[in-house]
Amino acid sequence: MENLIHPFLGRHVIVRCTGAGVHAGVLSAISKDHSSVILVDARRLWKWHAKDGVALSGVAKFGIIAKDSIVDTLVHEIHLNGVVELIPTTEEARKSIDEA
Repeated sequence: MENLIHPFLGRHVIVRCTGAGVHAGVLSAISKDHSSVILVDARRLWKWHAKDGVALSGVAKFGIIAKDSIVDTLVHEIHLNGVVELIPTTEEARKSIDEA
């Protein structure tokens, strides 16, 4: 995968995919057409409940309510295809996901 200059590279993001669900992690690489990414220190958000808002935008900005969410184990690296959305997270949001 070609590592293009992208403003989100190196940042913690939420990634929504067509077939792989929703993941949170640090964006390490992105394909030319932005449909494929590699995340490091990533976790799958199996179920989420945003602290504010009802969609992934609320999760990225405000974080999750851990008791109402299901976040899978940390993986060192993951390659995701079918990317349809990338949202940078705030530090507050990242902390809530990391601690879930």
